[in-house]
Amino acid sequence: MNSNLVSIIVPIYNVEKYLRKCVDSLLKQSYSNIEILLIDDGSTDNSGRISDEYSNYNNVRVYHKENGGLSDARNFGIEHSKGEFLAFVDSDDYVTEDYILRMLDKIQKTDVDIVACSYYDISEDGQILGKIQSTDRILNEKNFWDDIYINIKATPAYGVAWNKLYKRNVFENLRYRKGILNEDDDIIYDVIHGRNMFMMDDLLYYYRQRQGSIMDQMKKTFNIERIELIYRRLEKFKKNEQWEYVSYVLIEIAAIIINGLAISSNDEERRQCYSQLNKLKRVKNHIKRMQLKIPIKLRLKSYLYFEFPRFSSLIKKIKINFL
Repeated sequence: MNSNLVSIIVPIYNVEKYLRKCVDSLLKQSYSNIEILLIDDGSTDNSGRISDEYSNYNNVRVYHKENGGLSDARNFGIEHSKGEFLAFVDSDDYVTEDYILRMLDKIQKTDVDIVACSYYDISEDGQILGKIQSTDRILNEKNFWDDIYINIKATPAYGVAWNKLYKRNVFENLRYRKGILNEDDDIIYDVIHGRNMFMMDDLLYYYRQRQGSIMDQMKKTFNIERIELIYRRLEKFKKNEQWEYVSYVLIEIAAIIINGLAISSNDEERRQCYSQLNKLKRVKNHIKRMQLKIPIKLRLKSYLYFEFPRFSSLIKKIKINFL
């Protein structure tokens, strides 16, 4: 294996309880030609001081910046990195000792642009809750979106940033959009567009499910931001004439709205949900005139979501409470 430099970018914000576990796992990597960029994004706890404890390591660089959010910290890391390959690791997670070695070996042997590993879900105290495991296969752009929208084979491992190794040129003209919570969903179309990704069955990453985390917040609140970014994805599908996904994206947006109705806690949130549903109906009617072929299952979901939103949200609420 060629000894290519790999840059590991670690955005940090108020994770003093977990940070040492994360960084120590990176320092133990069996592949040695790495640089670890610790980006303290204006932490108000001891995370900045803990980061500085690692500044004496010759392959660690520590940066302190004003708080700008996860996207801004990742962009900062990209711009200050020197590696031919890039990886992002969330600062409350950790990885196996051969995390970089095995992904780098796969990306060089297959000559894909991106490699994504499988991962363990762990609790706040580090107990393994389960595993998200893919099968070894190469995905082109069409395979990727087919798995997400048509075959329903995709796992969360497809779209997140932190379980992947990227060739540097993926981010040559691409950056995370600042000031949003759904940065991975927002950027994934441009990341995969015109590229190939290898999905690995190797479990190399430990993803911590934490109360109060960004992901936790998004599950518990009506997420208008996510609706808007999926509209952006819809426009990209239309622009690039990927018509086979358009009806699926409409149903995805409707499902988010129905979920919002199910978890809404006040009249204002419900008003926002119905406002978004009415907007989506107008978009749906416009696209309907294109006479796209829509599978029967999608037609049924569309009918339920648009004609009986209260009933659909009640069913969703029962499912949420049951689970």
